[in-house]
This record gives sequence, structure tokens and C-alpha cells, in this order.
Amino acid sequence: SKTFAASVDAVEKHPGATIVVVKPAAADAPRFKGGQFAFLRAKGAEKHPFSVTQQLPDGRIIFSIKSFSGWTKSGAPNLKAGDPVEVEGPWGAFCPDFNAREQVWVAAGIGIAPFCAWMATAAERRRAQGGQASDEPRIQLNWCIKSRDAEPLLERAVSLAKAAGIELRIFESKGERLD
Repeated sequence: SKTFAASVDAVEKHPGATIVVVKPAAADAPRFKGGQFAFLRAKGAEKHPFSVTQQLPDGRIIFSIKSFSGWTKSGAPNLKAGDPVEVEGPWGAFCPDFNAREQVWVAAGIGIAPFCAWMATAAERRRAQGGQASDEPRIQLNWCIKSRDAEPLLERAVSLAKAAGIELRIFESKGERLD
């Protein structure tokens, strides 16, 4: 079974989104690859699929949950550190081809979550190669957001892009159409 016990480690509440960090109960819990997702189930709730924003070296898993309706709007923001959760995964293979020399990635809003996981993988690869960028692919990530002030993953995305050597271009709509 791909289901394992975990507990909420931290919760960041933002307008329109909740960032939830969970800590697997067992040290041998599965590792996630950038671009994979998992089902998350809180006590008394049905399971919901979410992209893994990042898995930290200590095994903690970060989920970025957009507040749409139902549990994502009323349940996720009410999670507290120590709450038990169940994680089912990893699932999926939305993964980049790091062998392609030039790449353009496009994300919008909370849809940056799997790209954060990709950038974390790219940063790990870069560190393992001693920070050498000569054989790394050239990657440009174009990210459309409403506002820098209201974007909960802005600092994480900027930091990961820098560590990975990825050119991050941010387009703010400020509520207007981007034509």
C-alpha cells in the first residue's frame, strides 16, 4: 500500500491558499520526485489529491492547497500542528526532462507547486555537481500571478529558482487580463 501515517508539522494561512507541511510518522516513508502528487486525508474528511510542492531533505512534505470550496476552503485552513493525517502516494509522473538543453516552463498561480518540486530537484542536481552550470539545461520559468503581495509561494519559488540556476520571469496581472 502507498498509504502512510503522518502528522501536520506546520500550517501557513494565506488569502486564497493554505500551505501545509506534513511529517511522515515512519522514517522509511516514500520519497517523492518533483512533479508527483499525493492524496491527503485529514481526520473525518475524504481524501483530496494535491501536487507535492516540495519534499524536504528530512522527509517532510509540503502541499500548497488553493481554497476552492468544501474541505480546501474550510478544512485545510483549520489544520493545526500535530493533527494526524494520512498520505497516499507518490503518484504521477509530471516530471521534466533534464537532458533537454533548452526549456521553457509555464505556470499560473498555485499551479507553480509542481514546478517548485522540479526546481528543488534541479537545485539538488546542481549541488551534487558542485554548483557547476556548464552542463545544466537552460530553463526559463514564466509564472503568471495576480499580485506579488498576495502570492504565498513567491519567496519559495524565487529561492528555489536561484538555487537551481533557473531564470524565473514573473508576470503580474493585478486582476487584469494579460494579453
